[in-house]
Amino acid sequence: MAKAKIVIKKRKLSNNNYPIALRVIHMSNPALYIRLNGLSVKLDEWNSNLSRFTTKKKGFKKLNNILADIEQKADSILELLEAQNEFSYFKFKERYYGNGASDSNVINKYNEKIYSLTALKKYSTAEVYKTSLKAFKEFADIETTFSDITFLFINKFVESRMLKNNSGNYISIILRSLRAIHYSYCDELDIPRPNCYSKFKIKHIETRTAKQGLDKHQLKRFLEYTPESTYDEIAKDLFIFSVLTRGCNLTDILNLTKDNLFNNQINYRRSKTNTPFIVNISKDINAIIEKYQSSSMFLFPFLEKYKGQNTAYKNKLFNRTMNAQLKKIALKLNIPPFSTYASRRTWAQISQANNVPIEMISAGLGHSELRTTQIYLSGFSTDKLDSITKDLLDSLNY
Repeated sequence: MAKAKIVIKKRKLSNNNYPIALRVIHMSNPALYIRLNGLSVKLDEWNSNLSRFTTKKKGFKKLNNILADIEQKADSILELLEAQNEFSYFKFKERYYGNGASDSNVINKYNEKIYSLTALKKYSTAEVYKTSLKAFKEFADIETTFSDITFLFINKFVESRMLKNNSGNYISIILRSLRAIHYSYCDELDIPRPNCYSKFKIKHIETRTAKQGLDKHQLKRFLEYTPESTYDEIAKDLFIFSVLTRGCNLTDILNLTKDNLFNNQINYRRSKTNTPFIVNISKDINAIIEKYQSSSMFLFPFLEKYKGQNTAYKNKLFNRTMNAQLKKIALKLNIPPFSTYASRRTWAQISQANNVPIEMISAGLGHSELRTTQIYLSGFSTDKLDSITKDLLDSLNY
């Protein structure tokens, strides 16, 4: 036989109150706890024998009436399920929340989101939510519900991350993920979104990072650098390949196959924006491609050594390795450290230094999210865009 009772859980919330939950017990199974959204109490405000608020709790009469309604609802569900011989915790929760209702537990919502993203093979985004969830678990109670998230809660959360010396940008990523699942929860229930995030102004904690890109002189020194190891050579070749292909990012480079080559051109879609790109294969691009020719279908088969990992994670590992190599090279050349992503800005900055119109640079980078780019994207031919790269190299005497 199943029984339901309202109890407090002896685990403090961030506001030093204790959460109130509906406990359901069925036979010898572990108890099911359903946190009562928005209800918490101090120990002297609770009568454990009666499962009710004491007179010390502000508004105790109204709140006790709410608890009575919850108990009556729970008892009715239990009676119905047991009469139909269909009792299970899952079916109880389904009837308790009702159609269209949603579990208010924040951690549960995080897990649902991560599961959904993983199923959709959006591994990188799933990793972002996992990072946010890890930080949230380090700060909040496992029983925390969305009603517990207030302006004060967020402030304390941010302070806890600052004490760990997290950067503003890192904290911003964590909060944006939390905000996204909070808004999603509100949308599911068709209730107003909270204003605690807009009050906090997430942008205020973001740190403007220096835009990494090599100028003419730095790129020339990099081109003249003699690799001292295999990884050195690969890092140099891939960075140069990226510059020559107008900033093709490393993920897209690693996923290029022989099918992307047609009529002496590279045809691909940028994974980040799904923007189509066509790049003519110059002699310098071709030299790098031929250097890594193999029986593999990929032009650059560097991920095949990572066995048993999903593609997104392989990309992440290899990208980390390449960035580490580029930083070592930068140190040797006494130039500012840079990453694989710097190739796009390098192409843009040097093109601008060579008096290339900003519209053409934007088109070359495929910035389809910009209104200017959308206007000019179809205005220049592939030949014209590739001539920019040739001029870039000529200006370096490469």
